[in-house]
Amino acid sequence: MSLNPNEKFLRLRDGSFCKIIENIENIKTNPTFFQVIGKEHIEEIMVNTLAFFLDYKNPHTFGDLIYRNFCDAIENYLIEKESEHPKLDYGEFISLEKEISFRNSDGESGRIDLIVNCENCLIGIEAKVRHFVKNPFSIYDKLLQERNELQKEIRTVILCKRGTKIESKEAEDWIIVNWEDLLIEDIDGTDDYAPLWNGMKIAFRGEEILKDEDLEIVAKNHEDYLLMYKMIENVSKELENKAEEIKKTLISLIDSENTNIWIWGRFGEHNCAEPRVVIERNEKGKTKYVVDIIVSAKGYRFLAFDRKNSAQDKTDKLLKKANFGVEKWVDFMDKKETNRALITAVPDDLSKGLEQHGSNNEFFSAKEKETEKIASLGERIYSIITNS
Repeated sequence: MSLNPNEKFLRLRDGSFCKIIENIENIKTNPTFFQVIGKEHIEEIMVNTLAFFLDYKNPHTFGDLIYRNFCDAIENYLIEKESEHPKLDYGEFISLEKEISFRNSDGESGRIDLIVNCENCLIGIEAKVRHFVKNPFSIYDKLLQERNELQKEIRTVILCKRGTKIESKEAEDWIIVNWEDLLIEDIDGTDDYAPLWNGMKIAFRGEEILKDEDLEIVAKNHEDYLLMYKMIENVSKELENKAEEIKKTLISLIDSENTNIWIWGRFGEHNCAEPRVVIERNEKGKTKYVVDIIVSAKGYRFLAFDRKNSAQDKTDKLLKKANFGVEKWVDFMDKKETNRALITAVPDDLSKGLEQHGSNNEFFSAKEKETEKIASLGERIYSIITNS
């Protein structure tokens, strides 16, 4: 795969934006608390942290500000969607519960992340950090009805990152609130819990990396930056088209009701410019094994891992036994090594017609029938780690 930029973009290579990129690369930041303990993307931890700041009775300096912001975000969504719900005064925060399990008389069960008890309302919250949404929302609705002894208004909310895939038809009436819009407030730096809040902000919103002088350069070179943005958008859209072709081919190769194939990281989603074709194996309603095919202008990269990181050694051994070369994946955004397997070599029967390059030979491409070759490679990796 080759995506050569148009000649009109070449002058950007030596333009003003290069200075900003150099400044960003030279910025040294200290890891957040969540990054230190390696739990920045763990759903339960982030939900518990948010719950701490939602409750004004806890020893932080926000008072009920986060609670009020959350209620406002719910109402703003309903206004934007022109909902028939009348505007609601949520009243004072009373209490909250975390990880509420429920089993009804029909034997149906589920567990919702948060229930916030307000003066005039009951809010049910299902939170997502990195997963797409496919929970048993009808069961959650029944749970909230049973808990609503005082017959208050009920608001049901999915809290997720922008661009999160929501597949469940049962969630059509649920309200969407994005982490990025909720985590906007600054906390007093002297507050004992400031590192906790700031770490959560960075996890969902990223570092504030542009300085005032950088913004001045952008203002003085406005047209160049619009041109650069358009170039990135065009390349990203072309990569998405490549990802769609791979996805379509994979669907024809993998016939399993326990497999989901979808695209993560479209342009503007998750601070990502390289989409991924995700192949997931579900067992007992939960994602267990994953193969990511990362689509970039340099070529395709393959990651193989188990979602809970409990069987990665087994995954690596299966791949090596099948004559795949693997290295530990270093996440570009986090700049840290992970346990996920990055494919760097393939068996002889798959290597014909493939080209490899990169520091670890991790980028794959082909001059002929590229889509078919890349999809077949992804299918083989998936079949090996899932023993299918």
